Amino acid sequence: MTTSENDNDALSTSQAQTQACRALVVWSRYQLAVASGVPKRRLAGFARGDSVPQRRAIPEVRAAFEAAGVALNDDVAPGIRLRRGS
Repeated sequence: MTTSENDNDALSTSQAQTQACRALVVWSRYQLAVASGVPKRRLAGFARGDSVPQRRAIPEVRAAFEAAGVALNDDVAPGIRLRRGS
C-alpha cells in the first residue's frame, strides 16, 4: 500500500467514524458544528471527501462527541460505541 493509499484509508476511517458518531447521537452537521466550534462548511467538505480537516479541528470534533457520550476506538479496527450511562 502506498503512502497516499494509507492517507486515504485514514481519511475514510475518520469520515466513517464521524458519520457513525453523528448517527449514534442523532446530530445534524449543524449540531456538530455548534458542539465542536468547527464551521459547518468545513465539516461538509470533510464529509464529502473534498477536504481534510485541519489538525486543530480533529480534537475539537472528538471532544464534542466524547462530551455527548461517544467512545471512539482508534485501535487496529477503528470504531465507536456509546458509553454506558450516556
